[in-house]
Amino acid sequence: MTRRRLAWPAVALAVALVAAAALGTARPGGFVVFDQLARPFLFGVAALALLAVAGWLTVRERVSRTVLTGLLAVVALGWAGLGLLAQGMRTELTELSRHRSPDGDREVRVLRGSNIIDPTWELRVRSGGGLAEREWDLGCVNSDQHTFTRVEWTGRDGLRVWLSVGSVTVTLDGGTGRPSRVLSYGC
Repeated sequence: MTRRRLAWPAVALAVALVAAAALGTARPGGFVVFDQLARPFLFGVAALALLAVAGWLTVRERVSRTVLTGLLAVVALGWAGLGLLAQGMRTELTELSRHRSPDGDREVRVLRGSNIIDPTWELRVRSGGGLAEREWDLGCVNSDQHTFTRVEWTGRDGLRVWLSVGSVTVTLDGGTGRPSRVLSYGC
């Protein structure tokens, strides 16, 4: 097998990794398993490394091959550095509670974190199970504006979120569990 033929699988895998990272970041469908697998920084570094291998295999001129591979390696290291920086700035969320729907098919997860110094609450809706389990953002509340009090189910496809200033009703899609709107109070 020639060197150029060996390069095509590396390029194809690099493109697949970039596509998976892009789709995972955009969260189409909210699939929990896919969200856990799609790490844009990790996938980006792997894709750049594969492109460096493909460049090494296909470029014949020694100087051009070394420059191309070196540039891709520098970009990969920069991308990895951005990923480490982003990871270091991320605030870990603490799960406060889970609230099962009346039929038990869905649940709301309440997570607590902080936005610099202000406490925040994130609410997420999960439905399904196994590989088909989905999670949707229900909302975020920053204590600068309001305080999250509680959440309660009004039926299989309905929720009421209680804040310090009253309640907000949210309807979920009957098939997927996706909220009709995402609550955003100061986040």
